[in-house]
Amino acid sequence: MSDLSHRALTSQLAEDLGWLEEHSRRRGYASSAGAQAEAAQQASELRLAAALVRNCLGPTLNGQGPIPLHVAVIGGAGAGKSTVANLLSGAQAAETNPQAGFTRHPIVYTPAGGPLPWTGHLGFLGPLQRAPQESPASLDADVYQVRRVPHDETSHDLLKDCVIWDCPDMTTWAAAGAGPPVAIPLSGPRPAPPVLVPGYITRLLEVAALADILVYVASDERYNDEIPTQFLHTLLLTNKPVVCVVTKMREADAEPLVKHFKGEVVKNLPPGIVEVLPIPFLNAEQLADPARRAMKWRIPLLNQIGVLAQNPPEARRRTLRGAL
Repeated sequence: MSDLSHRALTSQLAEDLGWLEEHSRRRGYASSAGAQAEAAQQASELRLAAALVRNCLGPTLNGQGPIPLHVAVIGGAGAGKSTVANLLSGAQAAETNPQAGFTRHPIVYTPAGGPLPWTGHLGFLGPLQRAPQESPASLDADVYQVRRVPHDETSHDLLKDCVIWDCPDMTTWAAAGAGPPVAIPLSGPRPAPPVLVPGYITRLLEVAALADILVYVASDERYNDEIPTQFLHTLLLTNKPVVCVVTKMREADAEPLVKHFKGEVVKNLPPGIVEVLPIPFLNAEQLADPARRAMKWRIPLLNQIGVLAQNPPEARRRTLRGAL
């Protein structure tokens, strides 16, 4: 089958899933509160399915190789995602900010000097466009940004085949993407194809679908919030491996908090969570030099990701099996 045929088929499938999402969302408007919640969940799963077609199936059919593997750092507002992204990249690259929800669009960190091997991906990140220049993480736009980081000698090349994505928060995912109800004809020609609604859910789901490995970050104060936990539940249905990181506790509280997180959150989720790791409050020196000053917490995280990424072809096959 030609590349053109692949493009046509995957584009059509993604569009059809978009129609189903739109239908499910509109159906919920005229329903009871319980049915509305169910319709919203179905719509979000359909949007994720369309993103999986664009970012997993399409590129593979188009001949894209397994490298780089994509590691996406996700979580609720103010959980410390950018701090975890810095621990993974080994540099103070991601902008950390006490303001919850500071990162508004996906930012990918990739080693300096090398080419970007994914620029030819079919439907890469759907409606998101690559930002033409470096911009603040708080830029609220449907873009993704690429930032180069120096080679990190302390990581022992555990993540040499990976790029790291710092994602917008998932706290507002359930409310995003809803528009006014519009009648859908039961017969006759279709109206214009649905357009993905801009916002956090589109930006987040496109990267989550692309990811081969997910790092879910939850803070001590809000680790059992309903919306992030529900979103994590949805992502686990794709069979992507997830490493959970619990943050912002005193070091003395790390072990009991991890135990509590496993008992209160993990046990109620589908299979797929590989490990739960703590990262307590980091001081200014550790934040400024995560590669060397925060090794106690960084190395276990690198080891977990390194094991999942040690065989890129198999890791990509795992992603594809989950997408299917």
